[in-house]
Amino acid sequence: MKIKIELLSDLCTYSGETYNSTVNTDVVYDQYGIPYIPAKRLKGCLREACIELVDFEIMKDEEFKKLFGYEGSNQSAFSLSNAYLLNYDSMVCELKNAKEKETITAQKVLDLFTYTRYQTAVNLEDGTAQKNSLRAMRVVKKGLIFEAQLHWNDLNINVDSTEYENLKKVASIVKHIGCGRTRGLGLVHIELDSTESEETDNVQFKESEITENNKIYYKIHLDAPMICKAPTGNQAVTQDYIAGSKVLGLLAGQFNLVEYQKLIKDSELIVSNAYIMCGKERTIPARNSWQKEKNQEYDKNGRMVVLDMLCNPDIGDKQMTSANLHYVDAGGNVVGVDTEISYHHKRPDDKSIGRVTGEEHSSFYQLESIQAGQSFRGYIIANKKQSEEIIHVVKTLQHVRMGYGKNAEFGQITFQLTEIEPIKETIERIHDAVITLVSDLIMYNEFGAPSTSIVCLKQYLKEALNINHCDDFILEKTFLKFGIAGGFNITWKMMKPVIPCIRKGSVFVIHSKQGFDRGKLIHLFLGERVSEGYGEIQIDEIPKQAEYHVYDTTKYATYKKQQDMLSEKIQIKTNLIEQLREREEKRRLEQRVREIAATIQLKEDIFGIAVSRIRMIYEKKVNYQELLEQVDSIASDKTRKACQTIVKRINPDEFIKDYSISLTSQEAYRLIYHVYLTELKYHARIQKEKTKGGKDE
Repeated sequence: MKIKIELLSDLCTYSGETYNSTVNTDVVYDQYGIPYIPAKRLKGCLREACIELVDFEIMKDEEFKKLFGYEGSNQSAFSLSNAYLLNYDSMVCELKNAKEKETITAQKVLDLFTYTRYQTAVNLEDGTAQKNSLRAMRVVKKGLIFEAQLHWNDLNINVDSTEYENLKKVASIVKHIGCGRTRGLGLVHIELDSTESEETDNVQFKESEITENNKIYYKIHLDAPMICKAPTGNQAVTQDYIAGSKVLGLLAGQFNLVEYQKLIKDSELIVSNAYIMCGKERTIPARNSWQKEKNQEYDKNGRMVVLDMLCNPDIGDKQMTSANLHYVDAGGNVVGVDTEISYHHKRPDDKSIGRVTGEEHSSFYQLESIQAGQSFRGYIIANKKQSEEIIHVVKTLQHVRMGYGKNAEFGQITFQLTEIEPIKETIERIHDAVITLVSDLIMYNEFGAPSTSIVCLKQYLKEALNINHCDDFILEKTFLKFGIAGGFNITWKMMKPVIPCIRKGSVFVIHSKQGFDRGKLIHLFLGERVSEGYGEIQIDEIPKQAEYHVYDTTKYATYKKQQDMLSEKIQIKTNLIEQLREREEKRRLEQRVREIAATIQLKEDIFGIAVSRIRMIYEKKVNYQELLEQVDSIASDKTRKACQTIVKRINPDEFIKDYSISLTSQEAYRLIYHVYLTELKYHARIQKEKTKGGKDE
């Protein structure tokens, strides 16, 4: 289902930012420069309209609460995505495939859909403009049409339900969006479109591949920005990965309580964290033991040498510091997660006040989110019965949303199970190994208190390896990082306790002369709350050399993220690139006209007169030939020669041939001579002022 918004006047969805000190009030636009309407703004307008219907007793308060929920308890009946321009995906696809990527900037794209308005404050005493009050506001052009995806959280709601009719009624009375509503901005027409979007194939392997114990890989593609709150619950900071607890909650939400209890009765269901992908592979947190020389950067080939301190390298007198890498794949490719800040506001309860007051609950606030277009990968460890149930429910998943603010603007994702592989038990006796924490590790000591001690960690490992009797099992060369773990329990509507943990990326060496079974650690999740993704470990051999090459894949990763944003379906052809190319050609043409105008040399006493005469003729004549004929008929010999000098320098019909612009002869004449005469008028004024200044001296 969709909500369509047609702009009946210019619109400014205030972003809270300024651009280059030239635009004081800017609109919201994406990384490509295409403007959009944030879902939180749109949903806020719908909610205000519904409140008005309740105030006028057209709608009942219970119906309002069922549609929009109420604070601290029930969520709203529907989720809403950002509203994007018609054929948005096709525009993005064309921009990414354009050959002129270096010249097609976000600001040039934005200029196609917007323009700048100027306003000033007036002094009420004398009616003049107040000093330093000039402000510039960017607005989206009227006539554009936006679409927002709307999904009902209750699958029983359809076009015949009361909720649908109520929301349709609410949408019909929303007449303004954005700022400047009392000054003619933001007039809109909104309507509901019951057309359903196409369903996607969420499971990409056959059920016949299921074995007794399975490792099911899943992929999460962000169709919209996603907020993964920090452990402290602060939404102004987001984690740069998707916690296993969120995926577990998504799956658990597809079962009722009894069904879910049956699902986990025989064996614990484990869901790993989802980390950013590099190409088609899942990355993992880089080791804390990797260090680099102070101030060292990637070389021109994007390569950097780091030293693994597990090998006790000889660093001499070099000053070393943490490599401070984010995520890395098996080939040493380093990938970071792109995040963004968005600005929002909450108006006072008294809706007659059209601004934020900063009092009570009315304030500005910001949200950090993971940028849309990125893909994350993790896996699920499940037995045969669990695997069958999970595959069944994932096949039915549509319009999935996760994270904070998922009912408006944030958290729209595509969730897919991509492949499955059997978990086979192996036995391999070894004496040394490197253990890397792929996710945070939570432990409790013998007294039931949270702990991050080495003694507690050692005991957990011995129990996992079933070597409690072993006295020579030791941990050495520990490079640990500590943090906190928390979360929110949806069922209890309460924050989980914030407890200390050992952070992901921590690394250490384990050793035993008697040896231990490496096979027991391959698919091991260590510690507590492992079903939520905590305690994932990776076991490796001790590196033979300290040097390790890592590669800056920022450009490559960004390209892959963008390529993954769109499916390979045929896109609707738009003329966006053609418009940008023509706009760039016009800019080049106008610049060349200005350069020619600057070379015109005439005496000061006739320069201004000639330009004024040509401007008068230009307004009345429809093409260059008529202009030239009129100039040739000027009676004054001095004025005629000056005018001929000017107009013969640029023949629009010949001039336009050097530029790829589709203009008629008349259009070329109007465009070129408008710029030409405006520039000549400026030069004539400058020359006059210089001459006057010289005489005064």
